Parts: sequence; C-alpha cells; structure tokens
Amino acid sequence: MNVSAAQPSAPQSLLGLAQCGSDSDGFLYLGCLTRGFSPADSVSFVWTNPEGQQVNDFVQYPAVGDGGENTKISHLRVQKSVMDPNRPYGCKAANSAGEKKIYVLQAAPPPNKRASVFLTTPTKADLENGTATFICLAKEFSPEKHSFKWLQNGVVVKDEVADDCLGGNVKRPSVYILAPPEQIQNETVTLTCYVKDFYPKEVFVSWLADDDHLKPGKGEVCITLQANGADISEVNCVDVTQSENIQSLTTDFTIPKEHQKKDKTFICKVRSLSKSWTSKPTGNIFGDPTVELSVVPNVSGSSSNPEKLVCYGTGFDPKIRWIPDSEAKTGPVVTVGENGCVKVYSEKLVSQQEWNQGIKFTCEITDQLNAKTIHKNISICAVNERSSQLADVYLLGPSLSDVRSRTDVNLTCLVIGHRVKDFTVQWKMDRPDSNLTHNTQRPQVHANGTQSIQSTLKVPVRTWDAYSVFTCEVKPLCSGDAQKKHISKTRDPKRPTVRIFKPSDSDLCGSQNTSLLCMVTGFFPSEISVHWQLNVTQLDASRFTNSPVVSHVGAEGYSIYSALILPASQWKEDMYSCIVSHESSQNPIIATLENLYASLTHSAPTAKLLQGSNELVCLAFGFSPSAINITWLLGLTEMSDHRVTSPSEDPDGKFSIRSHLHLPPTNWAPGEVYSCRVTHITGVLLLNISKPEIFEEAIFMNENKAESIPHESLEEPWKMACSFLVLFLLSLLYGCTVTLVKVKTT
Repeated sequence: MNVSAAQPSAPQSLLGLAQCGSDSDGFLYLGCLTRGFSPADSVSFVWTNPEGQQVNDFVQYPAVGDGGENTKISHLRVQKSVMDPNRPYGCKAANSAGEKKIYVLQAAPPPNKRASVFLTTPTKADLENGTATFICLAKEFSPEKHSFKWLQNGVVVKDEVADDCLGGNVKRPSVYILAPPEQIQNETVTLTCYVKDFYPKEVFVSWLADDDHLKPGKGEVCITLQANGADISEVNCVDVTQSENIQSLTTDFTIPKEHQKKDKTFICKVRSLSKSWTSKPTGNIFGDPTVELSVVPNVSGSSSNPEKLVCYGTGFDPKIRWIPDSEAKTGPVVTVGENGCVKVYSEKLVSQQEWNQGIKFTCEITDQLNAKTIHKNISICAVNERSSQLADVYLLGPSLSDVRSRTDVNLTCLVIGHRVKDFTVQWKMDRPDSNLTHNTQRPQVHANGTQSIQSTLKVPVRTWDAYSVFTCEVKPLCSGDAQKKHISKTRDPKRPTVRIFKPSDSDLCGSQNTSLLCMVTGFFPSEISVHWQLNVTQLDASRFTNSPVVSHVGAEGYSIYSALILPASQWKEDMYSCIVSHESSQNPIIATLENLYASLTHSAPTAKLLQGSNELVCLAFGFSPSAINITWLLGLTEMSDHRVTSPSEDPDGKFSIRSHLHLPPTNWAPGEVYSCRVTHITGVLLLNISKPEIFEEAIFMNENKAESIPHESLEEPWKMACSFLVLFLLSLLYGCTVTLVKVKTT
C-alpha cells in the first residue's frame, strides 16, 4: 500500500451540463464537471433526485489533468418525461478536503438570433480556370436549424451547393470507450464510444475488427466497433449537436455473446468526411473479476479507534459484499477506468473488540455478467508479521521474604514481545482440583519498542512447600502453539559461594570513586538476596548495584555480583560485609573484608636472613605499600644470581616478599660476608651473614711411597664386627623371652 504525504485539495469549481434534446428512447443526460482538485482519484460524485434521495445509477469517468488541475465528469441518464424545470437534480463533488454542490436542470433552448452573413467573390485563379466559386458564411445564429438560398439576378439558383456548418477552428477529438456499470440483459452487453471536444462536427465513428477500414455511411459522424482488430458492428452514422464550437457524441454498441471473452479487447473508430481517429483499446473487460483487500494503518495511534478495511474489485459488472454482512462505511462506489474496466470500492469499519478477537472478514466480488465470484479474507492474524507472534516467557518463583513470612507467596509470569496484547496467559497446577486465581496487568510499552505483560498467581505457602508444580501457559492469538514454563519449590537447593574482591591500590588511591565487588556463585535456585553492611549498619540500596542473575552454560547453578561504591574521599578502616540470603541456608551467608586501606598506609618492613643448604633466603614482611626492592651483596659487590617472588598481600592488608640467593657451600669461603639489602619507601634495611673461619688439621702423607697393607689386617676388624652383631641379637632374644614368661605368670 502506497501512502502519499501530499495534502488533498478540494474541488475549485463545479459546472452543470444538460442535454438540449433527448435520445430516441426518451432519455436525456445530465452532466456534472468539476475542476481544480488533487489527487486525481480523490473526488467522488453523489447525485440526488428532486426529492433529495440518493441516485446510484450514474457513471463517473476517470479524472484527467496534472498536479492540482484535475478534471472529472459524471453523467446521469434521466427519463425526459419526469423532468420538471422547477425540480432540479442535485450533484455533489467531494473529497476529504471539501466539496461543491450544484443543481442541474434541463437546458433551455437558446434564444433566436439573426445570423451575420458574409459573401466572398471568386479568386483570379478560379476565373482563369473557367469557374467561379462563391462562399456564403453565416455565423452566430440560433437555433441551429437553417437553410441557404442562392439567387442570381434575383432568380433562385437550382444547382446543388454545399452546406457546411462550421463553429470554429478544427479540433482533434478525444475518443474513449466506456463500459456501463449495469448488467445488460439478453446475453448482450453495451459499450459506449465517447467522442468529445472536436470541430467541425463532421465525424465518422466506427468499431473496428482486425483494423479493417469501413466505408462511411450516411450522416455526419460514423462509428464502428472492433474486437481484437476485427469489425464486429455495423457502421453507425448519426448527426451531432453543436455546443460552443465543441462537439460531443455518444454511441452505444451491443457486443454479441461470442465476443464476450476474456481475451478480447475493443476499439472505437471514428471517421469524418476527411479524417479518422481510433480510441485506445479497452482492457480485458470480460476477464475474471479481481479483488484487493487491505487494512488502513491507524495513524492516530489511539487503540480505541476502529480499524478501517478497504476493498477494491474489478469486473464487467462487479458487485461487492462484506462477510460477516454488515453496513459498509463507504460505498459501494462504482467508477469506470479509461480502459473500460469497472472498479467498485467499499470501506468497512471494524471495532477494536472484534478485530482483536481475530475474527476473519471477507470481501466478496461477484461479476453479474459471467456469474463468477472471488473473495479475499483479512484479519489481525493476516496483517500482523510473524515476529509479532513471538515472545519470551519468564517464570519467577516467590521472594525469600514471602517464603519466610509463612503466608501466601506470589509466582510471576513475565511475557516480553512486540504485540503482547495478542497473547493470553493461563496458570495450571499438577493437582486437578486446584482453583487458581491470577491477576494480569495491562501491557507496558518500553523505550526499545518492546511490550510486556505480567501475570501474578497467589499461592498458599503450604502448597508451595508441598512441591506442587505450577505451569504458566502463554498462547498467541494467531497460533495454536503455546509456550509453557514450569516451576516448583527446589528439593535440593545449592548453597552459594560468597567472596569479596577489593580494587587495586591504584584505584583505591585515585581521585575517582571505585567499587568493592562481591561475587556470589554456584547457587540454585535463582531467587537470592544480596545487600551490604558497613560494620553493623545495613547500607542503603543506592550505595550498591546488583547485577541480574545469570546461568552459565556448562556450569551448574547461577551467579550474581554486587558492586559497592567506595567514595574516593573517605578512607576509613571499617569492616565491610556482603550479606547473602538464599533458601539453601536458614542463616545469611556473610563474607567480610577488613583493613581495606591498610595497603595504602606506609608500614616499614620486617626482614630476616635465613640460611639453607644451598641458598640464602631474605624474607621481608608486614610492609605497605607493596613497592619494594631486594638486592644481594658480597662485600660491596652486588650479586645477580638470585630470584625474587612477587609481593603477596596478607589478611591484614600488609605485604610479604622473599628473595633467594643460590649459594652452594663449596662456593662460600670462610670469612666472606653476604648482605641482603631491603629498600622501601619507609627506609632501608641491611642484613649480613658470614661463614666463620675454621682451622682444619692438615694430614700429611708421603704420596711418593707405596705402602702394602696386609690381608690379615683387613679380616680382623670384619670378624670383630660380626661377633658383636651376633652377641647383640642373642641378648635381644633373651630379653624378649624373659619378658613374655613374666607376663604369662602374672
């Protein structure tokens, strides 16, 4: 559907047209012409009889023109016998911007007026050719009926002379084929070839078939009808009437039954004495009927305004009907297009109550000529996008405060989508005899374009404690598929883990506010309460922010974090507590943090120098801030073969660090002094350690003299050792035996 942003303009003028005489069948035409409106298809005509009753059997033609200078004509066919000069017919042209209305009477005959007569003399060329041509011109006379008499020296000339009635300059006619909107009986239909705005009045009109040219018959205007280029009518030659130098002619042709087919198009051919004109071909006027049905967008934004349905239909003689049958707001309005096709239009207003119930409305078009019927349906389900039938559903259990109050608890079903008003929410319980009552709020519209509805079910706490299963069933209006969410009290809740993370020292000592983070993980179900305490005072909720509860993919349970704002200007050594309440524990779960700012206050380190088997260890602890440097010295020379751990924070907020110097005993000579130097913002510590000088007894041996060791000197010590070992084992066996004997005797 295209929507134009241009504003319509009302008709600027409205002229009444009346036929001076009448047709041979005793009918005459009343016309109505309006100009100066836009857009072209916005104006419609309404005719009323002298009693003020609306007349429907009129024809209106398509508008012609550009921009805001459109022109549109309508005519009404009336029996001349019922016309009364004192009782006019009313014609109104209107669109949404305004209207014009006039009353049309049968035209009075023009007053008698004597003609002005002019006589021309022969030209020199005529005289040289032996002929003389005289022209008598009569102009501006009334009535049209006239006669000429030629006299020569007072004697009437009997030779035949031409009698041409000219009303102005030659003007090319406009030719249209018009299909009447009413049904034609006797298996025939009538097309009208409308020839207008031409001069002089000598016109030949013919209906052509197969582009065959027919000889003009008698009369001043001859018309024939063609079907697919083949002549299907006799030559129809008629006289025309003169009106303000512009001639108009209407001729009716009957189309035989064999030519009333969907593949036939028709041409109206008009011939005068010297020229011929062909109309544009008609459209497929005998084709099958068509129908278009749409709903007009509600630009007012009000949810109480009715929905406007618009139906267009085409055919040779289309009739429109609404199902369910009810009175239409507008129409049916019948118009005839330039191609001869008839279009019918109707509007219908539907209340919001009916529309939102999903009722299907049908526009039915029936062509009276071929008795064919076509229809289209429309409903809220047909015009809404599929995405509007999708929504996210969340089912929330009762709060901890409700459960611990031992009264009724509230279950909440939240639906979020784009048109949640089209959804219904129902509650169910696993007990068949349950009687559930719930409260569903009106839809809420959010800034991001989504909508939400919330339904609350109140349940006795004893029913909740009995592990009853509750179901929230959400069903869209236009789909049979319902989303179901289930909930019950958890039989095996999981206790959360609570930890507090302090910000970095750079954040704590900065000029901006920072946050203390409480991480709560691994709990189930998701209902949880988190707040903060400073010493023993509960902090206001404006001091901290809790994140939504999230479930991590691949991990059991839920998690949440809470951020407590720490003002940059307030350094207090207080105790901060993160208090967590969950149904897995009767008592709150508390994580506490003290000495928050201890790492920022200057504290001098305590240092110790320790000796290991192959290394020296320098230990510094109890210092803050964490920036510190440890170096090793051998005498006055700095050592590089050492490693240092990163500062680690202790529970009291102070830091500790270790440095290891690799020093095998063989590399440490007696009397050498190793030093550990600890450099901190609070000062420098120097710890020394040295290996004492030890006098070792020298054993001198003559390495140049080889001494032989007797074999017997080696065997004797070995025999003594074995004898001693045997005696020891015998004494041990004797002692055990005596002890056992005494124990048994006792």
